Amino acid sequence: MDETEGARKKPRRRLRRWKLWLIVGLAHLLGFLSSFHAIMSTRTSQGAIAWAVSLNAFPYVALPAYWVLGRNKFQGYVTARRAVDTETLEQLGAIADEVSPYLDLQAFLESLQQRLARMAFPDRRE
Repeated sequence: MDETEGARKKPRRRLRRWKLWLIVGLAHLLGFLSSFHAIMSTRTSQGAIAWAVSLNAFPYVALPAYWVLGRNKFQGYVTARRAVDTETLEQLGAIADEVSPYLDLQAFLESLQQRLARMAFPDRRE
């Protein structure tokens, strides 16, 4: 009976070992492919190198971290920033239209010229 139990356990061990190697190989393959994505999409060269090394060295930890934290959120930031900038420029234009009658540059320069003309200049012949 011991021989038949041992014979049954052997295929199970092989199947477990095969599954383990499949998971390990899949993790390393996904880490390798994700490292290419990290190199092409990361904003800084330091970040790209850090992600590529960690994804290839220990993919079991780095893969979930990269999938959660490694997304490039920069495009969303640019879109949001442009929307805020457009709104700010519209408000600034409205304020400039309201204030422009009070800020007549030509009238200011003319009044400055008249005040300068009325100033008494000292005689340099002294």
